[in-house]
Amino acid sequence: MEGPFVFGSHATQHFFTNRTNEIKTLTNNFIAGTNTMLISPRRWGKSSLVMNVSERMKPTHKKIRFCFIDLFSVRSEEEFYEVYSQALINASESKLEERIKSVGKFFRSLLPAIKLPVDGQNDLELNFEWKQLKRNADDIINLAERICREKKIKLIVCIDEFQNISNFSDSLGFQKKLRAQWQKHQLTTYCLYGSKRQMMAHIFESPAMPFYKFGDVLFLKKIDRKHWIKFIVKQFASKGNSITEEVANEIAERMEDHPYFVQQLAQEAWQLSEKKCLLKDVDAAVSRLMEKLSILYQREIDQLSNKQINFLKALANGETRFTTLDVLEKYRLGTSGNVIKMKKVLESEELIDSMEPEIQFTDPLFKLWFRKYMMKESD
Repeated sequence: MEGPFVFGSHATQHFFTNRTNEIKTLTNNFIAGTNTMLISPRRWGKSSLVMNVSERMKPTHKKIRFCFIDLFSVRSEEEFYEVYSQALINASESKLEERIKSVGKFFRSLLPAIKLPVDGQNDLELNFEWKQLKRNADDIINLAERICREKKIKLIVCIDEFQNISNFSDSLGFQKKLRAQWQKHQLTTYCLYGSKRQMMAHIFESPAMPFYKFGDVLFLKKIDRKHWIKFIVKQFASKGNSITEEVANEIAERMEDHPYFVQQLAQEAWQLSEKKCLLKDVDAAVSRLMEKLSILYQREIDQLSNKQINFLKALANGETRFTTLDVLEKYRLGTSGNVIKMKKVLESEELIDSMEPEIQFTDPLFKLWFRKYMMKESD
């Protein structure tokens, strides 16, 4: 039987909760053609939010098409062009025959190799000769707008893990090329988001960067506790189970209202409970999840220095002023310069999220595990 909660994949339909204001803002931006950048820590539901807005808009906005692109595994400008172009071709036409025709129409000067789909799929794969691609890069960069004009539609191009373009060999030059062309587009709207908040903020918030002032920047916030409580109670009831608001609050509180982990803990508690979920079931669910993930968490710890572990202990204890003399001495952190370096390393390892003045664990379950096993706190 399908569980009442979902994590690790897009939360759609009845698995999606709240985000009313964000849905309204995104919808209005897409209709108005306003480029939008979503910034938040990882697993806060950016992709699910955009997917839900697209599903809501499809029935009433027939001329608007959505194209979803994931740059997670893209590591070069060449890969970007291939992934980007084939995603646009596949999004603009539903039939395989029409997609093949579009390749011939839009890539006359590039002549990409076409890999036909297998196993009943419709998506084409395109491979370009790199020398030709470099000479005609603008043809790819402007492809969405050309498709819109040819087919008399509007495209919303949604690019996940956009911060990965920072890893390209000439990242700044590439960003300048994109911005120079994309800012001219009238029928194409861009929604750019990613899982590394500091990198995304640097790309879009720094005046020195090409994508500064490219559009509306939205910092995604946590879902309010009251919405989580209502959602958890409703989802339990959908499976014939019950949970009180007090116990539902406990689930959300322990996971610090983090969308991914609230759903994960709620799912585990639902599996362990009988007809009614009790506090003991939540306790058991937390212990079970920590046990499942213990090897992964221990591996993370084994890669850290003693000072980095001490920094996490200070954070777990609620310290906020890490460079003050008493905190430096109490946790044996070394110098204030060491603290700055440690923060950068821990953030790059995605163990903490830092957006001054707030620093927090990216994984609230890891925080509970760390307190129990590394700080020897009792339940």
